[in-house]
Amino acid sequence: MKLYLLEAVMLGFIQVVTTSVSSTKFTKIQPSVCGPVRLSNGWVDRSRSSCASNCKARYPQECNSFLYNKSTKACIPANGLGSNQPLPSLGEGDLYHYQYPDFSKFPIGSNTVNLAYFTKPLIYTDAESACRCLDAHLYSPDSWDKIWFIGNVAIPRYYMWIGLNDMAVEGKFVWAKNVQEIEAVYKIAIFKPGQPDNGYNGNQDCVFLTPDSYEFDDGDCFEQKAYICEKPTLNNSSA
Repeated sequence: MKLYLLEAVMLGFIQVVTTSVSSTKFTKIQPSVCGPVRLSNGWVDRSRSSCASNCKARYPQECNSFLYNKSTKACIPANGLGSNQPLPSLGEGDLYHYQYPDFSKFPIGSNTVNLAYFTKPLIYTDAESACRCLDAHLYSPDSWDKIWFIGNVAIPRYYMWIGLNDMAVEGKFVWAKNVQEIEAVYKIAIFKPGQPDNGYNGNQDCVFLTPDSYEFDDGDCFEQKAYICEKPTLNNSSA
């Protein structure tokens, strides 16, 4: 099963850059965490399809979502989702997003993981914010099944952030999804030999997956890397 690759994510909000658009490629979504990054107060448009076309015509690079109220015909252009943006109001209508990322489910042991890959590099905190906007979190291999699955998760050539860091307390690595400290046995299993070492002036607080050995290393949180989002699944509430 092929994972969805989103090629442009910036500053904690989803941004998909295209050169042409069809209204059928916009998907109606109901965000629960992040609201749309509104580009203007909008205009009155005759239909949802016309709203999509005019949004892209007026904002060819920025229009990656829009709000449309079929009763009032109000059309509001938007640039994806933002962690500091309010959710759509009733008056604004429904939110439509261009090529909303698909999460693919993979069986591991008795459970499944629900993942989406993002190859546009971000710093660690922006990557986690982008995942949260999708009701997800950075991939957290906090079980043996998920650890053994690492070889299937890695993409050749890409260093990828995962949901593990010691930003709050040096040496205490916690999972991004629940701020629980990693168990010592897992820590030994997933890190490269000699890691984590908090090298390079003691500023390595965020963990990434290496494409060569499928092991983890700690790095500078302000480095930009690809990342993996993980969405909880019904049969694996701990995800």
